[in-house]
Amino acid sequence: DRLVEKQSDFGTRALHIVERVFKQTEFKDNLSAISMYAKWATGRDGPALWRVPSPQRVSHRDYDYVAPKDLFESQYMIDILTCLIKRPIEGSQLVEYGHPKGAVALAAAGV
Repeated sequence: DRLVEKQSDFGTRALHIVERVFKQTEFKDNLSAISMYAKWATGRDGPALWRVPSPQRVSHRDYDYVAPKDLFESQYMIDILTCLIKRPIEGSQLVEYGHPKGAVALAAAGV
């Protein structure tokens, strides 16, 4: 079933993104750094969903808090959603169905 295949593509891409991020030298053999980044990235203002996240280690209650910008435009989201564009469902036609809310929700869950 093509729909299940799309869901699988999203999950696979999400896992590859996580692996790519944590292969960076700042995270190598550093569980503390991985934990801190993962907590911040998946938090309400982190880079998992926002193109411009709030600064790390700054609470929304702090005086120097800067609100995040551009929800669902993070590089992680874009990387996952590209599989939707690159390989459309076989037999599909170009029909306007509105915003891809389900795909965005699935990508957000994957991130």
